[in-house]
Amino acid sequence: MIVDSGAMSHMFPYRQAFISYHETPGGCVLLADQKKVPSIDDGSVCFSIGGHFVQLCNVLHVPVLCAQLFSVQRH
Repeated sequence: MIVDSGAMSHMFPYRQAFISYHETPGGCVLLADQKKVPSIDDGSVCFSIGGHFVQLCNVLHVPVLCAQLFSVQRH
């Protein structure tokens, strides 16, 4: 997971990480390199950090990412 101070939202590429999912057709995200990529849906994810489970809400599903982004601004 990448902690990103510039990201406006948490973003995950992996559908299986989502425990709830809401369709948001036509969404897109502007990446740091100014590339626009599709954001398929949003929802909640659950994952483990150091043996502790964490749940994030309003996470964007952006399949083209190589890693999860944790938004410092959103937190």
